[in-house]
Amino acid sequence: MSEANHELCIERLHHRYLIPSGDPVPAFARNLSEDAVAQSLSDALENVLRHAFVPDDPSLWFIPRLEVGFPLNQQIEESRVPELCAMEIAAELLDALDRQDDGIVRFANDADFLAHFLLDLAAGSAWNKWYYADFDGLRSLSISAAIRTAVCDRPEASRDAFNLLSEAQCATLVRALSSADADRIMSALACTFPQDHDRCLEAINNAWPDALFLPAEDDIRRALVLFLSCCRHDKSLSSEELRASAIATARLFRCLYERPDKADEILSALRDCNLHALMSSVGCQSSQVIAPCLSCPSDALEALLQRVSGRPSINPQTRRETRFTAFGGAFLLLPLLDEFPFESIAESWPEAEEINPAVLLRLVVLAKCLGAQRARGCLQDPLLRDFLATPPQMDSSQIADWLDALTPAHLQTLLVLAAKWNLELGAINAETFVFIQPECVGSRITILLDSLRGTWLFAAPTESGVASATLLFSELPQPGQLLCDDSCSEFAGLFPQSQIRSLAGTETIPGLRLSKLASDLEYLSLPRELCPSPEVDAALSVIAQSILRRFAWKLPGFALSSLEYLFNNFLDCSAAVESAMQQQTICLGRPPLHLVLGIAGLNRCSYRLSWLPDSTCFIFPEA
Repeated sequence: MSEANHELCIERLHHRYLIPSGDPVPAFARNLSEDAVAQSLSDALENVLRHAFVPDDPSLWFIPRLEVGFPLNQQIEESRVPELCAMEIAAELLDALDRQDDGIVRFANDADFLAHFLLDLAAGSAWNKWYYADFDGLRSLSISAAIRTAVCDRPEASRDAFNLLSEAQCATLVRALSSADADRIMSALACTFPQDHDRCLEAINNAWPDALFLPAEDDIRRALVLFLSCCRHDKSLSSEELRASAIATARLFRCLYERPDKADEILSALRDCNLHALMSSVGCQSSQVIAPCLSCPSDALEALLQRVSGRPSINPQTRRETRFTAFGGAFLLLPLLDEFPFESIAESWPEAEEINPAVLLRLVVLAKCLGAQRARGCLQDPLLRDFLATPPQMDSSQIADWLDALTPAHLQTLLVLAAKWNLELGAINAETFVFIQPECVGSRITILLDSLRGTWLFAAPTESGVASATLLFSELPQPGQLLCDDSCSEFAGLFPQSQIRSLAGTETIPGLRLSKLASDLEYLSLPRELCPSPEVDAALSVIAQSILRRFAWKLPGFALSSLEYLFNNFLDCSAAVESAMQQQTICLGRPPLHLVLGIAGLNRCSYRLSWLPDSTCFIFPEA
């Protein structure tokens, strides 16, 4: 049936005939109706449904099954059979839509349908849903290739589909793409009509915070996020000029990140429109990518350079200095970091470049809290460094050398004071401890945790576990029972007063999410170039895990969520920070579950940090 843009597609029409016994012509009746339906049902449905729907309604309805039953007199003329079938099908169809029967799925239009399909593809659930049968040809492709093919085959619908997605949903899609597929999608979405580079740069400048969640080296996918964000706010911007400007901006950010020693030279070359100087600073290939910025008006270019370089800019509305960071979730964790006794722990620790060791320890733990994939960016983020009072001269390699110099005695102090801190706060109750050895990245780590909230008390590589645990466990209360993984039996003797039980079958004990331990370890484990010592890395993971568990406990219904889940849904957001005398105003972006943050009062609050005693931090959600 078709009328204007309306179409009714019946994938399979199954007939079942009930004919009284003794009827001499059952085959004749079947042939009569099926021949008539095959010839004329489509036209009959068109006539019956012509005026049943709003002419301009672009919605799509998917109905898994429609059962239609009606009597058919064998004496009826063959020409009337399609009309009777059409009337009964139409009546049942309209009733089903009106009732909104179970299983019926509706999309507002083609773009809405495609947007849901792309999101389900990224989530890995698309092929579990029957109404995506039109896309079955993509089943054999990888998720990235399937998204790219679906978009490139329908560029017009894809532009509208991406405009329907939120910032967080776009981020989910982009994360599922390879760099090559992200570039091909940009090319498919870019229209041929020209745009001014200065207008494109202005839009990219405004969209810049949307792309801060990606690592600096991920320039192509960052460019796609910028491209989509600009088009979401102004469809007319979709062009080759916007694509080139987005790629140029993302590559510039990567060059500034990878060559901080050349940052001033790169920025000066752009301001002076000096291609030769730019080439000598970033190389021939990158200079060709960044070159579109050279032809832009100085005002638009200067605003973008301030934003990309991470240096302060002036908010035109408030006239205050404004800075941006991809790690907005850090501002939700800073009060918890301030509660932790870093100063007492690091009192006897070695300094690095005459920097207070508590300052470095706090920065490294924050980097672990934000996840291993983002640790390098967090350690180098200029805004977070300033907030944590970390001098700019301390780079990642020096921090790695400092961590490698920590001794077992330093780690013992760290774990003992951390355990006492958790006991005082009630984060552990010492009724049931659990020993387990999950495997993480090819190595086994021994973990001791309390069953109340799943808070870790100890973590170390298994081969050095017993020796490093002895002093710590002498400082801990003896739990009523000790649940032991079979591979941890050697640790049981460290708690002689506890009842020893096998860990098998205890997954349902409140506070235990044992199946998530390996992924939590992987989330917290720093790359070896940032933390060469596995023992130090494991000990610091204990601190970061206890802070994240305290954060999770503030979120109603999410106290036992995995660490990756906590980041993806609560901490994955950018932030804009306006600085004024004795005040820091922090505007947080919207992570997927920002409403839960609002219920908990975490994204609208104020606090003071002990290391910044003269300044109050005010946190507000993005308007």
